[in-house]
Amino acid sequence: MAAEKMRTSGTVYGSLAYDFGSPALRPESGAHVYREREIILPPRHVIDEEEASQPRHRQSVALVAILGYALAAALLILMLLVRVQLTSVTNETAAIEAEIVEMRAQNARLLIGYESAFKLSEIEKYAVHELGMQRPRQEQMYYLESFAPDKAVVLSPSGGSRSRIDRIFDNLASMAGIF
Repeated sequence: MAAEKMRTSGTVYGSLAYDFGSPALRPESGAHVYREREIILPPRHVIDEEEASQPRHRQSVALVAILGYALAAALLILMLLVRVQLTSVTNETAAIEAEIVEMRAQNARLLIGYESAFKLSEIEKYAVHELGMQRPRQEQMYYLESFAPDKAVVLSPSGGSRSRIDRIFDNLASMAGIF
């Protein structure tokens, strides 16, 4: 009977489908070996009454995760705003640098014009011919040398002695000027 099932249905259960040399696959051969397989199902999970009476827990998202995502989104928005500010500052800096280059070129042109306006030889001619000035001679020049250290005395504008509080404030002001 099993051989007839095989001939009529044309299906083979099990690993015989992959065994091409098997005589069971050839209907003309007289040796038909067929056995029925038992189908083993996995055991069913039996729900106890206690498990059925307990409510199922819903899966939810943790509050910390929501706060973390909100913080990440806020930081991303803040980063975008800072990038926009950085771009605007970079553009302003480039424009100011272009102005600086232009002003330096203009400064060089004006300096050349200023130096060409005042020629030293013309000034000397004007001083000698128009104003009657003369160059000093060697005997008219005196060089002073002093081996004593320089010394200066600061006089108070009031002319009298100052109070101690004024001197303390002056000392503190001079110390603040150093720093």
